[in-house]
Amino acid sequence: MDPSPFVRSSFWTVSIGLTTLWISNLGVSQTCIQRFLAVPDINFARKSVWIFVFGLIFIKSASCLTGIIMYAKYETCDPVTTKQIEKVDQILPFFVMEVASKIPGLPGVFIAGIFSAALSSMSTGMNTLAGTIYEDFFRHRYPNATEKRVSDVMKVLVIILGLLIVSLVFVVEQMGQVFRVSFAVSGLTAGSLLGLFTIGMLSRYVNTKGVIWGAVGSMLIVGVIMVGAQSLPKAPPLPTRVDGCDASLNFTITKQEVLTIDDTPLIFKLSFMYYTLVGSVLLIGIAYVVSYFTGGCEPFDERLLAPFRRSENWKSNEKNEALYKLEIHALEELKKLPIPDRRLSLDVA
Repeated sequence: MDPSPFVRSSFWTVSIGLTTLWISNLGVSQTCIQRFLAVPDINFARKSVWIFVFGLIFIKSASCLTGIIMYAKYETCDPVTTKQIEKVDQILPFFVMEVASKIPGLPGVFIAGIFSAALSSMSTGMNTLAGTIYEDFFRHRYPNATEKRVSDVMKVLVIILGLLIVSLVFVVEQMGQVFRVSFAVSGLTAGSLLGLFTIGMLSRYVNTKGVIWGAVGSMLIVGVIMVGAQSLPKAPPLPTRVDGCDASLNFTITKQEVLTIDDTPLIFKLSFMYYTLVGSVLLIGIAYVVSYFTGGCEPFDERLLAPFRRSENWKSNEKNEALYKLEIHALEELKKLPIPDRRLSLDVA
């Protein structure tokens, strides 16, 4: 329950930090928004969100329950200390192989389930990223490309992204536990994305230059914090026991030295769960400062704002604008008619 943001994992870092990350992942990320836009209307989108929420609660609850069961089994015989596994990340497959190996086929079903889930998530992410890259960097250069050409280009992009991701596995392997690395890397961009959409929906003052400099500054600062955190000496793990191990296990316990990290800059000790929150706050702060010195916001469509941030007369302005566009369109159509028909149409109007 320590409220310090420099504690690696606490009630507050999970409740505040990870809540911010999940808001970004579900509310503004490309992978989720693409799904929401694929349904017929807003009601289907709401239903999709609720189905996702209940499914996610079930999956997370099952994961936590699995962790509690593993702790109960290995409470008195830690498999890492006994050198049965090399890293904590390996404890789940080790647990499955040890408990379910007596049931033919069950370990294989478990491994197949893990790979299916991983491939499903990866394929979604890579297809989304490939589509985004094509829309932003290729479509305006080749506006008349055929569907087949577009499909071929996106397939090539997916292959390139896949190779890049596979190569990064060797980098991630050196960065510690997968849980920590995944949340740290996600927080690097999720914070900027959440801040960008938040300020776009709520602010009438920030301009494009402010948002661009805010995004760049936010990612640079959070990136420096993340890289600096990798240089920290590894903190000693939580205490474990081996007094309940089988006598047949042959292992040697080496006492780990407790390394002090008081001489490390405090900012590098920031919990990785707060990266998203820090990134969002940085973007908003930098965007406001830059916008102040660059003249503020230019006129924009108030429909882009959250409903409670729109002006009282925005609906009437929108209605007048729609009528004006309708009048212009009608006049353009009238010009195409012969003069007698044009006069008659004007009289009717």
